Amino acid sequence: MDEAIIYDPELHVHLIPSIVSVHAACITQPTHTVATFLPPLNQSVMQTWWEDRTKEIVTGSRHIIMQTAANPSTSKEEVVGVVMLDKPQSQTVPHTAWVEKLLVLPEWRRKGITKRMMLKLEEVARKEGRTLLVSLGYVWVERRN
Repeated sequence: MDEAIIYDPELHVHLIPSIVSVHAACITQPTHTVATFLPPLNQSVMQTWWEDRTKEIVTGSRHIIMQTAANPSTSKEEVVGVVMLDKPQSQTVPHTAWVEKLLVLPEWRRKGITKRMMLKLEEVARKEGRTLLVSLGYVWVERRN
């Protein structure tokens, strides 16, 4: 498997549907990630949401890191994981960035994909002087019947 890659809006626009598929699978399959949308999912809305994130790449406020792999059934290269680096434009915290949407297809978990993507994300952040990476980890909510 190749190393994770940085999404380039000019080269990778055709991969947005594949990214949407990863996002949808992470929401609808165990462990049922809470990630911006709730079932029933609207693929068109999700597609637009990701297209808007790619526009933020052009403005310099975001990076998207992807991991691709060959689909075992079709041998076609697909996105199997994605993570974003949000870079707030602030004079008070120019060294800070947010890690967002760390998503890996359930069938591709525990294969080193998260590690590959995070290493690439850290490399990108470091090159831009973003030395403090913040992530909203897990939030546990008590269920009430």
